[in-house]
Amino acid sequence: MKKITAIFILLTLGGFLFFSSCSDKPATQGSLTIVAMNSSGDLLKNVQINLSVNREDLAGHVNATSSTTNENGAVIFRELNPGTYWYNTAGFDDFGATKVYAGIDQYVIFWVNNPTGGKK
Repeated sequence: MKKITAIFILLTLGGFLFFSSCSDKPATQGSLTIVAMNSSGDLLKNVQINLSVNREDLAGHVNATSSTTNENGAVIFRELNPGTYWYNTAGFDDFGATKVYAGIDQYVIFWVNNPTGGKK
């Protein structure tokens, strides 16, 4: 009788552990890390990176969000809904786009080459 009770308890606990893992909510958002570099490979520190949901908004300076790069030339945008995001930075004419997926940390190197107003 003790063996049956022990087996029953083990199966019950195993069932709770198995089915409790099924209750986790699926990821609905992702993140995007952008590292800005110039054509010489130098990191662009303390520059503003703008993020928009389409090219027209980016061109019209309608940004979903923006942030300043850190000492590593990087900026992290967290809790983004899945979709395509367009990005640029102040002082340069260059821009780019990437997709963000739910539950995935996307990483992009943004090579900027053309300062606003032409080469300097």
